[in-house]
Amino acid sequence: MNPFTQCPRCGHVLPQPAPACPVCGCLLGPLPPVEGKLLRNGEFRVIRRLDRGGMASLYLAEATSTGGLRAVKELRSPPNRKARATAEAMFHEEARLLSRLSREHPAIPRYYDSFMDSGSFYLVLEFVPGQNLQQYLTDRGGSLPVPEVIDYLRQVVDVLATIHSLHPDPIIHGDIKPSNLVRRPDGQVALVDFGLARATVRMPAYVPSRSSAFGSPGYTPMEQWEGHPGPASDVFALGATMHHLITGRNPRAAFTNLAKVNLAELSTLTNFPPITTLVPDVPPMLDTIIMQMVRRRAAERPTARDLKARLSRLDAVLSSQAFGDNVETRES
Repeated sequence: MNPFTQCPRCGHVLPQPAPACPVCGCLLGPLPPVEGKLLRNGEFRVIRRLDRGGMASLYLAEATSTGGLRAVKELRSPPNRKARATAEAMFHEEARLLSRLSREHPAIPRYYDSFMDSGSFYLVLEFVPGQNLQQYLTDRGGSLPVPEVIDYLRQVVDVLATIHSLHPDPIIHGDIKPSNLVRRPDGQVALVDFGLARATVRMPAYVPSRSSAFGSPGYTPMEQWEGHPGPASDVFALGATMHHLITGRNPRAAFTNLAKVNLAELSTLTNFPPITTLVPDVPPMLDTIIMQMVRRRAAERPTARDLKARLSRLDAVLSSQAFGDNVETRES
């Protein structure tokens, strides 16, 4: 019998059975059925499970009074008292941020409510129909056409330019990756899962370890693993995501067979070859933009506002080329 167990979400191979994947947090093993489960004294009826993570599950639910569909995120309460207090603080922080952010940009799912039920915490959010870009990427053969990726990049940059410029406290998402970008049927993208989001100025008052030394191997930059995230960390993660969508090179693959990951391995294995070495017909200007987004030093990455301007110039260059103009497309 093969003693190895493979995570169904990220493909990580575990040398021995484990309750959850140490790389992506996905719960392993069977979960109880949830179809028909009633929440908050029957206010919501669960239709099906949409996703699951280490301590959380996402459900599609119906508001029984109106019949409207909602996405309901469940954060299970840990048995340990200290961990439970931390989880509760994280829940309230996420609810506070979502309540604020969902009014700031239409690509952020609308926040409706939060509550506790049977020892678990719940967030009630807008249900975004469609596929996340990880699923969509798989269905499309592992890579996407450049014009489509540019469109997604432009959309998410617009979201980041908004949340990174909020006053008095800019907000960072903290976990941008293909599975946290949902493509609606009309091609518009929603940025979801703000479980690691935080204000960059005011630290939450609970547990110093909530320093944002969390993320997704391959997509998260070193300064975030070291506990010093900032807006540039989101820029890196978005660049890593766009690199993946264009090239089909999954930055998480290098971590697949590692049961535990230390900072040295994160630094060594998180790397991105120039896109044009993998996909030669990518516009050099786009290659330059994305490669600057994934620079190791946060100070060397463009801001979201810079990216908006540069993507406008890229659009102009590509439009000119479409009409046969001979325009140089590489930026320095």
